[in-house]
Amino acid sequence: MDARHILDFISRLTANNNREWFNEHKEEYLAVKADLEQFTAKWIAAMADVDPQLAVLTPKDCMYRIYRDTRFSANKLPYKDWIGIILAPHGGRKSRHSCYYLHFQPGQCMFAGGMWCPEPDTIKALRRDIYDDYEELEELFARGDVKPYFTSFDTDGQLKKVPAPYPKDFPHPTWIARNSFTFSIAITDKQICSKQFFSHLMNLCRAAQPINTFLDYTLDNL
Repeated sequence: MDARHILDFISRLTANNNREWFNEHKEEYLAVKADLEQFTAKWIAAMADVDPQLAVLTPKDCMYRIYRDTRFSANKLPYKDWIGIILAPHGGRKSRHSCYYLHFQPGQCMFAGGMWCPEPDTIKALRRDIYDDYEELEELFARGDVKPYFTSFDTDGQLKKVPAPYPKDFPHPTWIARNSFTFSIAITDKQICSKQFFSHLMNLCRAAQPINTFLDYTLDNL
């Protein structure tokens, strides 16, 4: 994967976010897309030993479109200023399950796991299971292969108060006072462009896997 070319294209697209520029550089975009498709196929294959459920995915299942849906948005820019790839069982980017997400954006690259904005019934069930089994989640975040990368959930989706019926003195109130259950780590442009990046990505995926499994257990048992 030529990550430098990918980030450079996104940077120039961000500065020229219009259809005229994009059409003039369509061949370059198609080259970037093809490169990412090959990378995604490699990533899916490598995940067979980490999360076997992902083996049936295709790059098309996992790659977000560069085109924005502007029909109901005040922002009428036609293209996204980022590229995302999401691996998740049962549908890739359309899945309700926990994911492994890689975000390409100059200066803002990152990797994330977990569930972003799940359905209301899933949120309620996750809060219940985290409350009941928080010690297991503590142990997962404290694992030697997890702690260097993830120590808690992100602040996205954080609520101001602990929702009823949970007590305010719960040991980890932020774990249940939330509507999203994601955890993430920033990736520098230098890291994502390095020859060692794929190895680093797989370490992140292995670290994310036990947390994802904890969350998916709740969803699978609704």
